[in-house]
Amino acid sequence: MHELMHAMDNVDEHFRTESKAFFDERTKGAAIVSLQRMMKNDAYRYNEMARIVDDAYSPYVYKDYGGDAYEVSSMGIQYLYTDPISLKSKDPKLFSFALRQLLGK
Repeated sequence: MHELMHAMDNVDEHFRTESKAFFDERTKGAAIVSLQRMMKNDAYRYNEMARIVDDAYSPYVYKDYGGDAYEVSSMGIQYLYTDPISLKSKDPKLFSFALRQLLGK
């Protein structure tokens, strides 16, 4: 599901526009920090950055590619399948966004 959503972002202009709009709305004014530092995980390179969103399910959801790509659709829909109850309680905005994208609304 994760990679399929990346493909959708790449081939569907509306899908990508929605991803960008959601990312921009959720991260407006948010500080940018190294994922490696934020998640205390050396699996990330020091230059992989994410925006700090207080009620984010995971910091990786708001990874910042400088406007070229987004993780909000891929991670949101992945979490709808793997952990929907936690997603809805921890990041209800991402839950609603992912559900709308999955349903095409």
